[in-house]
Amino acid sequence: MLKSTKTILGKWKGEEDASRQIEFYQEKDGSFSGKVINDNGKNAKDGFLIFKELKYDEQSHTYKGQMMPPDAKISINATLTFSGNNRLEVVGKKFFMTKVFHLARIQ
Repeated sequence: MLKSTKTILGKWKGEEDASRQIEFYQEKDGSFSGKVINDNGKNAKDGFLIFKELKYDEQSHTYKGQMMPPDAKISINATLTFSGNNRLEVVGKKFFMTKVFHLARIQ
């Protein structure tokens, strides 16, 4: 079970693109996944699994796992870090490319 006081469980929306919302939930094996909900964008459908195998790292206080962008057929290493109680910084890395975006908790 999650030991951190900050949890990614729940609903989040993109700060840069609020049309896409993501719901994080815990899998039976203890890892976390995130699926697209209420998507008004063109690239993904509701229920699309965008994050998987996220595991909390106690030492770095981050969640690490895989991200699958809906507009690309690749898997990207993802690191999610809290920057405040209701804000996540998401860093996706693949080879030499890095993308950073932010999610805000839906109250």
